[in-house]
Amino acid sequence: MNLTQSKRSVDATIPVMPGILSRMTLLSFALLLAGRLCAQTREAPGNTEPVLLTIEGKVEASTAGSTAWTPARTNQLLRVGERLRTGLRSRATLRLSDKSVLRINELTTLKIQPPPRFSNAPVLDLGAGAGP
Repeated sequence: MNLTQSKRSVDATIPVMPGILSRMTLLSFALLLAGRLCAQTREAPGNTEPVLLTIEGKVEASTAGSTAWTPARTNQLLRVGERLRTGLRSRATLRLSDKSVLRINELTTLKIQPPPRFSNAPVLDLGAGAGP
């Protein structure tokens, strides 16, 4: 008998126990939902310090209680009491605790203040600055 002459069909279905398919679907949905929730978790609440993102020109920082200014660096955390200043034709950007980005133009000096009682985020005290 030739294979091309055979008219037999093969049933390729796999028997599935009742309820197993719905359990697998439910498990897949739960894993998908858990993955999405994990991806949306917020950063640790203790990280409220502003971060210096970019520097152009002369940007300096001063630690709390110090009068000395040192060159600032990118990804530098600015803690309560620390100051930041920009020189002539210089600018910087800060990422604040609420994830907003603040552009600091030339000839600006600011100080990180402690948070008010009703919030955890530090505030900025603008000592001097240039207009837009």
